[in-house]
Amino acid sequence: MPSQFNATNGPRVQDAMRKFYELQVDKMRKQLAAVLEDKTQTQRLLATERQTHENTVTTLQTSYRRDAAQWKSDKAASEARIALLERRLVAEKASFVELRVSDALAQEMRVYELIQPHVAAADRAAKELHDVASRHAECAATVAALERTARIAKQQQDKSDLALHDMEVERDAVAQQLEAAQAALLEQRRVAVQSDDDDGINWKEKCTALDLDLMRARQRAADLQVDNEQLAQKVQLLSVDKAYLVQDKELTAEKVLQLTRALDDATATCRRLELSKATFLEQIESTREETRSLFEVLESTRADAKWTTDVAALRNDLKMKHFEVDAHKAEFAKLEASTGKQIAQLQLAVAAEREKLHAYDKLEVEMDNAILQSGALTDEASATFAMIPTAPKRRTEQQLATTRQQLEHMETEKAQVASELAAARLAVHHMHQPQQFLIEKLKAKDDEVQSLQRQVTRLDESVARHQQETNTQLQAKLALQNQLQLLLSRRHELDTLKTFVLKAVQTTQSTETGTTSHQQHSHLQPPPTPLDTKVPKWYLKLRQQQPTT
Repeated sequence: MPSQFNATNGPRVQDAMRKFYELQVDKMRKQLAAVLEDKTQTQRLLATERQTHENTVTTLQTSYRRDAAQWKSDKAASEARIALLERRLVAEKASFVELRVSDALAQEMRVYELIQPHVAAADRAAKELHDVASRHAECAATVAALERTARIAKQQQDKSDLALHDMEVERDAVAQQLEAAQAALLEQRRVAVQSDDDDGINWKEKCTALDLDLMRARQRAADLQVDNEQLAQKVQLLSVDKAYLVQDKELTAEKVLQLTRALDDATATCRRLELSKATFLEQIESTREETRSLFEVLESTRADAKWTTDVAALRNDLKMKHFEVDAHKAEFAKLEASTGKQIAQLQLAVAAEREKLHAYDKLEVEMDNAILQSGALTDEASATFAMIPTAPKRRTEQQLATTRQQLEHMETEKAQVASELAAARLAVHHMHQPQQFLIEKLKAKDDEVQSLQRQVTRLDESVARHQQETNTQLQAKLALQNQLQLLLSRRHELDTLKTFVLKAVQTTQSTETGTTSHQQHSHLQPPPTPLDTKVPKWYLKLRQQQPTT
């Protein structure tokens, strides 16, 4: 029985095993196809990511180059602008010293301003005269051209009149020939009616010939009539052109007359302006001599008044400075007293805190000594304080406890990581060959992606660094612009300083001439004070230049 059972079931088992193996092979093939499809998808995804990464890298590089070029151009432009502003500032500073105009130059400028309108009027008159002469020449040329065209038109009209007369004569001759032909035709018809029937053929031929001649004559008469009409139209057009040319000639003659009158008026005005210029120059010379003395007197009085006002302003400024110095001294004394009190209070507080710290140290030392002494005793009642640890012992115990806790935490983390590593190794060991190959490929791709990400981060860092550099350069440029704006805004201070220096120079010149009057009023000036720390250098130099009392 068992042998029979094995004989009957053997093929079945083999078929079942074969089917089982085929199913397993099909499953493996399906898994392999799925893995290959995943692999192709991952490769495509990786290719797309690589392409996007390359595109981003190229865009970043191009943007960086463009930004770098823009920053360089902006930097060069800002440096050029700063250099230009510095040169302008130096030139303006140099020109501030040379802005004073002398009296002779001012008088010459005044004379030039008075003469300049007459010179401009003379120039305008000469220009108008030249324009009138050019217009006169143009009008003469146009008149000559119009006369030439009128002559040509007259010649053409004469030719057309002759042609018209010839055509009229020819038309009359053709009309006479036509009338003679009609009379001959009528005569022939009358003769033909009276003649025999034998001569019918000749009569018909003659009649047709006469009809043809009549048609030709009529066609020629019609052509002559059309030519006559065309000649009449041409004559009419030539008459209209002649009338227009005559009218244009009259207008040009009127323009020539007007231009000649304008030329005469311009020459008269030019002569009158020349005469008025000469008389005006004589008047200017006479008034210049008269006003020079008056100008000198006015200048002297104005300088005197300015000197007095400047002296009064300086005295008021000195008084204000004295008051300000006194107020600053009082405020400084108050601040010094208050700061001294605060410093003393702080020193007392620090001394109290130090005493407390020394007392705490002494108490800790006494407690440690008591603990050591009680630990040396044999009595249990007196040795109760021996169980209390000293300060160094307490510190070491605390450090040991913290290190023990850290060690336990690290051991637990190590055990957890070891268990995770063992589970991962076991999972990798039980995996089939295609999955392991895919895992290795994915690991390699992950490494490549991480390297690319690191490159991207480095590029981002470089871009951020360059952006920071550009921000610093922009801030420096803005700072330079602010400094230049401050310098330009302080130009009015330079102007006031210049006017003040000029006033001081004038005062020194006036004081050299009037030292006696200055000595009489010297008791009104306040006594000098030591203001070396508050008074500017230019004011000290100015005081050194003035004569001491």
